[in-house]
Amino acid sequence: MTAGERSPGLATRRLFATATDYGMVTLPLAAMLGARIALGSRGGQALAWPPSAEAARTAQWAVPALLTIPVAVGLGAADARGGTPGKRVAGLAVRRADGSSPTSAQAVARALVKTALPWELGHQAVVAFATGHERRGATLAVAAHALMLAHCVCVWRGLRPLADVVAGTRVDAA
Repeated sequence: MTAGERSPGLATRRLFATATDYGMVTLPLAAMLGARIALGSRGGQALAWPPSAEAARTAQWAVPALLTIPVAVGLGAADARGGTPGKRVAGLAVRRADGSSPTSAQAVARALVKTALPWELGHQAVVAFATGHERRGATLAVAAHALMLAHCVCVWRGLRPLADVVAGTRVDAA
């Protein structure tokens, strides 16, 4: 199916699939934060905000290394094997130009551009704000939101988003 032949429901299904995948990643993080708040409040300790400079420096490398990149690689690996959970539920699949499944490298590249890049810009914006670098934080936050908005607009208009252009892929009905 080409961009001109896309069904109106395909965009909605793609956005639903992305929201489902992101929601699945968010649930364990929300549970960890909830546990931290509950445990901290019992011990008389609150979460420190802004975090110490040492905690901010640790977050600058720990979040990408332990969260963003592994999740993006996992989403890419899932796409190379038939689709992320969100795509499977929505009845979608990532395809190469010839209609075949993407290579692992293509799927991971797609996930890094679609997921890791805006997420990491957002994470680094939080660190910048927390350490008093408001201008840097604002710039990073705007860039993160602009990437996500551009992705959503491209999907909604039936265009190939940046991640698909970079990876040489497209998303179609399975």
